[in-house]
Order: sequence, then structure tokens, then C-alpha cells
Amino acid sequence: MPDLAPQSATAARLYAAARYHARAALDLAQAPWDAHKALDIATRAGSVVELLAKALLVHHDERLVTYRDAHQHLLDIVLHKAGKPAPSAFRPNKQTVDARVAVELVQRLGPDIDRHGRVAKNVLSARNDAVHMAVPRDRADLEVMITQMSDFANAILMALKLEVHDFWGGHTSAVRQRVDEHHAEVLLDARAAVAAAQRAYEDLRSSIGPEAWPAVLLALQQRVPQYTASELSAEVACPACTNPANISWSTEVEVDVDHGETIYYPYYVLDGLLCPVCSLHLNSDQVESLELEDMPDLGEIASAYEERESERLYELWQSQ
Repeated sequence: MPDLAPQSATAARLYAAARYHARAALDLAQAPWDAHKALDIATRAGSVVELLAKALLVHHDERLVTYRDAHQHLLDIVLHKAGKPAPSAFRPNKQTVDARVAVELVQRLGPDIDRHGRVAKNVLSARNDAVHMAVPRDRADLEVMITQMSDFANAILMALKLEVHDFWGGHTSAVRQRVDEHHAEVLLDARAAVAAAQRAYEDLRSSIGPEAWPAVLLALQQRVPQYTASELSAEVACPACTNPANISWSTEVEVDVDHGETIYYPYYVLDGLLCPVCSLHLNSDQVESLELEDMPDLGEIASAYEERESERLYELWQSQ
């Protein structure tokens, strides 16, 4: 077992469980697709993401994974820094933070984890669908989900300074090949989509002429994005035509049951990019593969949205 000090026992236990689920998921993925196997793969892949995220948190400080005791731990830290002893020995609650929170926390520990953590939430979404509603992913979606799990796992292993072969075992070469081929294919598709949209944009612009073009461009920029069901959106420079393009996120929900009480944890998942001017449409994987320089900060956008919603609900309440 690898050394995961300072919290070696707990972190090693989480690591070992994640390793077991990862190898089991890959074993199942080698067989022909079956709905029940697909549910099992999604469940195990989601467990890998959650357990490794918590292993990294515990590696830093076990208190980072506690669920309802954050203020108790914060008080201990404040008292310690002030040179004052804690009034009593505090034992943390056995319940831990949900998987989404664990992933969001580890995303703050490095850019590589952050990038792969954003798509790892798709794995958690697949697990929720499998566990709570028995909805399986098809073969193509499973392949993407396994790659996302593998990317996130490798990023965590790097942060923990652990060997990938110890984690993946006999699957190591296959995982590396799967990840490399998937990313190459996604990037190739994204670049092809950008090039096609750029050609269509230039053809349209040249066919209209310089005098009429400003009015046409304005009309195109005012077109409403097609997926208006998304909760969050922001603008980026379109990689094809440089005009403002729409980036959007939708809400997913993780469900947890605590002593008979059902708790819902919402989080945002990237939908993709759509440009109203050149009609470029990229899915979430393609957007991530292009590594757009002006990719907006989801935390800031979500905070602004939630603040606007609070103000709207307050004004609605006042008008009653």
C-alpha cells in the first residue's frame, strides 16, 4: 500500500477502495454492453471519483471531509493560531461531505485537477442516474465517462505522488491508450468544427458585401441561443469568428439520504458553446479540449446568478 501520510490509514483505505472500483469498472467495460453492466460501471466510476477526491482531502487534513462539523474545526484552528488550547477534544462526525463538494474542494488544489474535475462531475451525474433511477449510459457515453474518470484519477494520483501502475494494474496501458485516443479524437473534432464554421462565416461575409454586412452581423448577434433551458450562461470570443459566443451550464442534482432525510445537492455541468453568428456548436468535451483563454469562472457566474435570483424572489415576495 502506498504511503499517504500524514493521514495514511484513512487515505490509504479510500485509495484502496477507489482502486478496486476502478479496476472492476474497466473489467466490466471489456465485455459486450449490457444495461445492468452499464449501471454497475457508472456506479463504480462515480465511486472512484468520490473516493479519490476524499483521499486527497484527507491527505491534507481529515477535517476537510467532515460534513457538519466545519465550524468546530475552524474554531480549533483559530484557537490554535491564537495559542489557546481547545476547550475539549472534538471528535469529527463520521458522515462526510457529498461527492460534488469533495470534487469542488480538490479542484482548488491544482489547475490539472480543476480542469479534469469539471468533467468528472459528468461521472457523478451518471452515477446518480444509475443509482437512483436505474438509467444506463449507452456504449458511447460509457466510453467518454470512463475516460473522464481516468483523467480525474490520474490527476489525483499525480497530486498524491503515486504511481499510476499501482492504481490501474494490468489496465495501465489500456487506460493510457484510451485517454490519449479520446483526447486526440475530441480535439480533432473540435478543430474541424471550428474550421467549418469559420469557412461558412467567411463565405457568408463575402457574399453579402461590406455595405450590408454591419446590419447583417448585428441581426446575427441578436439571435437567441437554441438551448435556452440552461440555468447559467456567459459570453466568450467564438474560436471560429471571434464574435461573442454563448457558453452555458445546466443544473444536476446529487441526492443523499441521512437518517431518513433526503438531501439534494445541486451543481452545474457544462453544456457547451453555441455561437449565434457562425452557428458553431461545441459540446462540453470539445470546449474543454480547446482550452479557451477567456473561459469564464463558473463560481463568479453562479454567485451572480444566485444573487439575482435572491433579489428577484425578494421583490416577488414584497409584491404579494
